[in-house]
Amino acid sequence: MFVAVAASGATAKFVFTTDPQTIKPNEISGPITVQSQNANGEKANTTETIDLEFSSTSLTGEFLNSSGNPVSTVMAKNTANRTFYYRD
Repeated sequence: MFVAVAASGATAKFVFTTDPQTIKPNEISGPITVQSQNANGEKANTTETIDLEFSSTSLTGEFLNSSGNPVSTVMAKNTANRTFYYRD
């Protein structure tokens, strides 16, 4: 599960822009991207740094960056897309 906290300004919602994936045990997923969008469903850059929360119902699930390290929990100001990976 991905949750964006304290969204404001031009951002009205965050949506997944990648197709659902089946992830095999102990393998890293393909890229998973979320996008900030305005009320019309159009890509909208954030007007401030956004704190993100990543959680899994699995005790062993982890969210990673492209290097395989724990993903950062912020979305930088003036960005609209955030890509991460998942392994369980």
